[in-house]
Amino acid sequence: MEDFRFVFAVVAAVVSFIAHPLYIRAILRKDEERTVPHLFTWLLSAVLAGVELFFFEAAGGRWTMFVLAGDFVGFIVITGFSFRYGKNGHFDFGDWTCLLGALVSVSVYVVFHNALWAFVMAIFADVLALIPTIRKTYESPESEDFVAWSFTCAGNALNFLALSADVEWIYVLTIFIIDQIVWILIFRGRKNK
Repeated sequence: MEDFRFVFAVVAAVVSFIAHPLYIRAILRKDEERTVPHLFTWLLSAVLAGVELFFFEAAGGRWTMFVLAGDFVGFIVITGFSFRYGKNGHFDFGDWTCLLGALVSVSVYVVFHNALWAFVMAIFADVLALIPTIRKTYESPESEDFVAWSFTCAGNALNFLALSADVEWIYVLTIFIIDQIVWILIFRGRKNK
C-alpha cells in the first residue's frame, strides 16, 4: 500500500506543479488577459509554504508533502518573475496574513514544541491569505488562469490517494477546498462570458 501512496503522491505533485509554468506563461502573455503577479504576495507565499513544509514534515506528514514541496519551489520561481513582470505595491491583507501566520507558527513551535499546532496555524494563515485572491477572482474571474488552477485542483484531488497520516488530512482537505473555491469562481466567470 505504501508503494501506491508514493506513486500517487508523485503523480499528484507533478500534476500540481504543472500549474506553476502555466501561471508563468500567463504572466508572460502580451494580451489584456495577462496575469500581473504581486511581488510581496508571492514572496510571502513562498516563505509561508517553506514554514508549512517544515512543520508538516515535523508533524508526521509523509507522501502528500510532495505537492507542498512543489508549491514551495514554484512560489520561489514565480517570485523571481514577479520582480520583473509584477507590481510591487504595498502589503495587502493577504501579505500581512502570510507574514503574521509564519511568525505565529514559528512562535507556537518555539513556545510549545508542537509541530502539529504550528502547522495548523500556518495552514490557517494560508487560507486567510487566499481571501484577497478569492475576492479578486469573484470580481474579475479572467484575472486568474483557468488552466493553471485546473492543474492545481487536479493535483490536490490526486493527493487524497496518497494520504497516510492524520496531519495530511488537515493539509490536503483544506487546500483542496480553498483552491476549489477559486477554480469554481474562474469557471463560473468563463461560463458567464
